[in-house]
Amino acid sequence: MQLQLDEYLVCGVLPSSATEARQTLAEFGAELVAARTRNASDGEIAVECYLPSFNAAIALNDLQRADEIRRDVDESAIPEPRLPLWWSLNFRLDYSLQDYGAADGWCRKGLTALQDEDRNTAVAYHQLAMIAQHEGDFDAAEQWLRQSLEIAVANEVPDQIAVVCHQLGRNAQELLDLDSAETWYREALSVKEQLEDHGSTACTCHQLGMVYQSRADYVAAAEWYQKSIDLCAGAGLKAPAASSCYQLGQLSMAEGDIGKAEVSYNQALELDAQNGTGHLGACVFGELGAVAVENGDYETARRLYVRALALAEAHGSDIEMADVFGKLAGLAGLEEQYEECGRWYMKSILGFLKSNDRLDARTSAQDLIAWYHRAPRQVQMQLREMWLDVGLGPFIDDEFDDIDAEMEQGTRSIDVSLPDWRTP
Repeated sequence: MQLQLDEYLVCGVLPSSATEARQTLAEFGAELVAARTRNASDGEIAVECYLPSFNAAIALNDLQRADEIRRDVDESAIPEPRLPLWWSLNFRLDYSLQDYGAADGWCRKGLTALQDEDRNTAVAYHQLAMIAQHEGDFDAAEQWLRQSLEIAVANEVPDQIAVVCHQLGRNAQELLDLDSAETWYREALSVKEQLEDHGSTACTCHQLGMVYQSRADYVAAAEWYQKSIDLCAGAGLKAPAASSCYQLGQLSMAEGDIGKAEVSYNQALELDAQNGTGHLGACVFGELGAVAVENGDYETARRLYVRALALAEAHGSDIEMADVFGKLAGLAGLEEQYEECGRWYMKSILGFLKSNDRLDARTSAQDLIAWYHRAPRQVQMQLREMWLDVGLGPFIDDEFDDIDAEMEQGTRSIDVSLPDWRTP
């Protein structure tokens, strides 16, 4: 599983540095006590204490702390001019938490605050694009992003221009248009480097690494990832650096350097929030399981996969769960448990389809077919029956060229639900 880095527009300025954000959070309690001691109004407390701290927690990607802070906020106390900031920060938090329904709700609230061609309008269009990307409608996403970019250019807002260009690159990357993606990323980078926004620059360097990784130019990819890590170190940021360390591990796995991959994955865990239980935990433990498989330690691999699944479930991430289902399937295949292998792969396919990730669904289907051909005849018949039972349509055999059409036929009229992973 590859880790893409999105960028968000918010109605207001995020802290200029990780140090500033940490200081804001450290002073939150004292500021709150001081405001209440002088009998500040609820609105003053919201603006002076809660919003800056909420903003800072999100800037640091401390999603748990941000969620705790917002639970104490009474939206009705927030002055009307600051509501767009409140709504856009909530969008960013819920999108990061993968609660896309809630994120969409905040976006719709933000739409009610639109004024002609102002900063809020660009933010709302950008958010609509991110929802469209999640839903797999990349054409709609590009239209929203181009409208957002048009407003940012007209209003001469460099930071907005850079962020929207970055997200246009993400959109092109999802469409596998790597040349367009690189063009957009480099455009974003040219603006960000002038702004000296190291954290945001690191995100775009990471994405350029992914472009070169997709081209199998691992040397250039590693250079971009390392640049992202170095920028994060200078800015005191951990989350983007953790993602780039993870991708360095992926490069090492692709090159067959298992020991080097394990080092990179453990570095990613060290940088990830909450001792490896943050947003990267499921991905990294899954890859450490893959390292254990390569080392022939199947029991350790299974334990790591179960840990990854538990974290993915806690995060509410169908796509992370689908990725680990595929890894468990491969492990079952290596142990010649072909029926179990097929069950895990079907869960993986369904999970990817539910997440609108047809490319990885196709990969899991192809892997299932490879193991299917190794299975005894009786198990092959059982796998065919299971395939039909879960609603995936006609069983796919060796006709890889038609796999997308056949899967589309099978899923067009069914509710793609994810079975309980505890019952393979």
